[in-house]
Amino acid sequence: CSHETRLAGAFILDIAYGLDVKNKDDVYIDQAERAMAAMAIGGTASSYLVDFIPSLKYLPSWLPGAQFKRDAKTWKQDASAMPRDCLQFVEDALKKGDARPCAGTILLEELDEHDGKHDEKKRAIHDVLGSMYAAVPHQLIQDDVYNGYHIPAGSTVIANVWAVAHDPAVYGPNPGKFDPSRFMNASQTEINPDMPMGYETFGYGRRVCPGLHIGVESVWLMIVSVLAVFDVKSAVDGELEGNQFWKYTSGLLSHPYPFKLRIVPRNPDAEAMIRNGVVTGV
Repeated sequence: CSHETRLAGAFILDIAYGLDVKNKDDVYIDQAERAMAAMAIGGTASSYLVDFIPSLKYLPSWLPGAQFKRDAKTWKQDASAMPRDCLQFVEDALKKGDARPCAGTILLEELDEHDGKHDEKKRAIHDVLGSMYAAVPHQLIQDDVYNGYHIPAGSTVIANVWAVAHDPAVYGPNPGKFDPSRFMNASQTEINPDMPMGYETFGYGRRVCPGLHIGVESVWLMIVSVLAVFDVKSAVDGELEGNQFWKYTSGLLSHPYPFKLRIVPRNPDAEAMIRNGVVTGV
């Protein structure tokens, strides 16, 4: 996986499970990425015909047209293993006495095996820690009415985060443009405290992603760390790589398409600092 993907995953796995990701082929990172890819496809409402004709779920998996069942069987392995195997790592480390400090360690150590709700609490730990790496659509448990629209119980609800984050009424006539000034006050001297900061991408209400603060702070740390010692330039001076730089994939999870750029040390002192950091493992 890419450096930024590995960094984001390593951050979460370290905080949640005490896992120390050492290389790009880490088994836990690869497993999480496969699970996320599966959830992105399965969570997109128009991926399969069964999304429109629910009764198709009763078809046997071997029947033509039931590809969704065969895919789901494969996806389930990674989606189930992602939180299960990571939590098992923490449990094994606790038994051996070499568990690293992390959320999983703290929560598991607080469990009492004689508590009648032990299994229920352990399942809650499993689910909450697993949700730090993933966000999924939600389902209504009772009928609801929103802006005059009746939404029956059992309906799958997916917030249109893209529309919220690209609202011209809030962000101006060209919300997709990189323009940090939109977040400043009229005199461009301070951040406008009334301007949204994009946190809606982490969900809403009591089901908001528990990794919100990790995500925000890790992105900030990565950006300032890079800008402190590197110059980020276009692949060709004065030009971006066609229009690919601005293109993103569509679906439940959206990622930028690959594009070319140059990341070079800012000066000899910065280069020495970078190399020293690599050698010492900083």
